[in-house]
Amino acid sequence: MRTNEFPTNRSNYPSIKKCVMKKMMFSVLCVVCALTATAQEVTKRVKVSGFSGISAESVFDITLVRANKCAVEIFCPKEIEEALDVKVSGGDLVLRLNTDRLDRKERRNFRGGVRAVVSIPALERLQLSGAARLSTTSVFEGSDFVMGLSGASSATGLNFSGGRLRAQTSGGAGYDIKGTFEDVSLGLSGGSRANLNLTAGSLKIDASGGANIDMAVKCEQIVIGMSGGARITAFGETGALKASGSGGAHLEAVGLKANDVTLGGSGAAGLRVWAVQNLSVSSLSGAATVRYKGDPRIGTLQIDRGSFGKLNP
Repeated sequence: MRTNEFPTNRSNYPSIKKCVMKKMMFSVLCVVCALTATAQEVTKRVKVSGFSGISAESVFDITLVRANKCAVEIFCPKEIEEALDVKVSGGDLVLRLNTDRLDRKERRNFRGGVRAVVSIPALERLQLSGAARLSTTSVFEGSDFVMGLSGASSATGLNFSGGRLRAQTSGGAGYDIKGTFEDVSLGLSGGSRANLNLTAGSLKIDASGGANIDMAVKCEQIVIGMSGGARITAFGETGALKASGSGGAHLEAVGLKANDVTLGGSGAAGLRVWAVQNLSVSSLSGAATVRYKGDPRIGTLQIDRGSFGKLNP
């Protein structure tokens, strides 16, 4: 008869336990060392000439600082340092990651981003694409500002005093901006978004697709064109508001006090406004609706179809 071969002597248990613990600790140390090696970050100070604009793509996360002179500092994983492409071209700081300089393993293992701290006396141009991001707490004065955002890029904390603003945004890009401008012209398409806090002589907005805008403004005049599923929510005051909507566009402006209002709507567009002195409808068709707050003088009403009426108090 065979006997039970399981050892009954417990004297060896402590040594077995120590051996297991040592192996576990060794494994943990190996993992930590591997992660440390992978996540090792280097700092790179880039010598650049003067620039007044920024163009960045892909993985860059930019902190922008107003300063007396231009400077650039990059923080990135060591393994991609040689793939950085940082230069000044046409007066713009260009930030790129040249993945052709990375081997297959480096491209596969790279999961992080590249941080950049950029110092600049004046910001006149900004172009962001891919997943690039920019943030700032500085106020920039006196210059015109032109911005283009696409992809999933974003810009936050933008603040200006003086000059003109021109911005085009597409895809899932978004920004927030505040300040005082002579005049402002904005275009948003796709699923782009904007948060505005502006004082301006004139404001022109062209919004399409699923664009979404929240704004608090004080302007002499505002012109808005909307289509698709665009949506604008507005507060503040203006001397004159001219707005048109088509498709499923929606303007929610009962918080925007406007002296003179001219509206047009088609499709299933909806426009809700606050008119103080004068209100006209240049065209209204389809299932479009216009609702107004206030006691304005009603001027021209060109209504083929649709619905026009006063909001209940």
